Amino acid sequence: MRGLLLTAGIHLEPRVMAIGQCPLEAPPTLATLCSTDIPVFPPEVESVSKLQNQLLSKLKTGNKRNLGMHLNLAIRKVSPVVDSKSNDIYANIYCAQCHNVSSSKRIKRLPKRLLCDNQEDAIKCFVQAEMPKNVSFCDSYALVLRSFFTWDSIFTLPEEDEADTERSSTKSVFELIQWICCSLSMIALVIAIYLFASSARLRRPLPGKMMIALCCTLLSALVAFLLASGVMDFLSAPLRPMCVIFACLLQLLLLAAFVWMAIFATELLRTFGLTRVFQHAFLCYCCRKVRDKNTKAMGMMLRARGSDPNSNSRFKHQIIVAIILPLCCTIPTLIINEYAYHRLKPLYDTSANSNWSLSSQEAELGPALYRLNPGFCPVNNPNYAWFKGHHVGLLVWFLIPSGVTIFFNLFALIIVCIQICRLKRETGLSPSAGSPQIDAHTKPSKSIVAVCTKLAVILGASWSIQLLAGLSPQLELLRQLAGLVNSAQGGIIAVSMLASSKARRVMAQRLPAKCRKALGVSESASLSIQEMTTSAKSRSRLTGQINSQTTSLLQSDGS
Repeated sequence: MRGLLLTAGIHLEPRVMAIGQCPLEAPPTLATLCSTDIPVFPPEVESVSKLQNQLLSKLKTGNKRNLGMHLNLAIRKVSPVVDSKSNDIYANIYCAQCHNVSSSKRIKRLPKRLLCDNQEDAIKCFVQAEMPKNVSFCDSYALVLRSFFTWDSIFTLPEEDEADTERSSTKSVFELIQWICCSLSMIALVIAIYLFASSARLRRPLPGKMMIALCCTLLSALVAFLLASGVMDFLSAPLRPMCVIFACLLQLLLLAAFVWMAIFATELLRTFGLTRVFQHAFLCYCCRKVRDKNTKAMGMMLRARGSDPNSNSRFKHQIIVAIILPLCCTIPTLIINEYAYHRLKPLYDTSANSNWSLSSQEAELGPALYRLNPGFCPVNNPNYAWFKGHHVGLLVWFLIPSGVTIFFNLFALIIVCIQICRLKRETGLSPSAGSPQIDAHTKPSKSIVAVCTKLAVILGASWSIQLLAGLSPQLELLRQLAGLVNSAQGGIIAVSMLASSKARRVMAQRLPAKCRKALGVSESASLSIQEMTTSAKSRSRLTGQINSQTTSLLQSDGS
């Protein structure tokens, strides 16, 4: 709340419950005096800054009784009063009068003090009122986690007129479940990262390295979200440098997570040999020429996997891409945000509520800069560590980059699932009659639905639902449900990684024999894994080549 005078205890924590609105049938003049924190001065009255200087000089000279009509009006508007009969607290005496509490015997004026000081070349004056002991607070002290913004609202801008009283119990339940999902996801991600990073057998293949990178990025994004939304909400003092750091980290890590999902999608397309088809399509090759080649799913996979370059060098290139692309959005966002902040700060310090409007901000910044301003930690809310500027800024610096990667991942998911269905149909219709071992491999251990569901989680298909649902206020429930799924995405990926047969065998080696049965791994299987790992290392030293198990099987089948 801004104005000529502020009420200490209203803009700071804890917030006191007070009646600050008049009934609809109240006179308009009285309703305006009740609901606004600064009076509308006539044109002949001097500016607000000069009135503040006059107030400070009068307080210094001890001339407190002759403050003038306009200063007394400003003080009355931010001085709460109490109804001695009902003990209701009103924001000012005008709010009490419009609720038919006009008797001087019923209106109890609270003891107050005027405090003024120079802050950054501007006069700041406060009214410190002594509240009753039985006052009710807006925020309960129950151990409920709060946040400035929720995981499901990162694709939307906050509503300026959204009041704290409008927060429904359903939204509070969603927020609590979201915090639980984030906490469980962080725990699961830490376990999965430790297991895969400490096992050479799990981290050596390219998919293992990519999984570790994706999990680290998702874990960092969750930590940045907790810092930007949760920690900044509990800080009563404005800490804008920390706020800007948290906001930029959250934007950078979310975009990096989307890029890693897109890298996974590209590798899936490459694994199934689909990148070659797209290359021919983009180079305007005729469909017949593509169709003349062996376009069966198994043949495309064999050609793609047979020409794999070095996985280590490809992984290094992927890391560079996952760092540079998000920085291309985060660095301009930070530069524009800080430039706009330093332009608006003097305007905010010297203006009152009536002059701090969107039109005045646009006039100060210009149309282009005003629309591109992301609004991280704005001058009127320095602890809000996310987008709070114009919709164009949110669109340019976050929605478009994330939307491109999200819908590319969705497109790749559909194509890959179709290719998996083709592969299953081909292997089911033409199995190798003389090889019962290969026939056992062709019998799927998981259904196509389960495989595609796992791929949908890794590629973040639910992010597209949240992005589209954020475009319409009528789809708020769908957006909240998608936000819950996305907050648990890292945990689901970590659990699926730990549930794989390779990961369970690695965990079984580090657990006592009694606990191995709970993982579904027998002691003989654990010993066979150790023998297979030892023999694989010896073959690698003899041949000088390192091939993945999947590539070896596919190449042997092709020959």
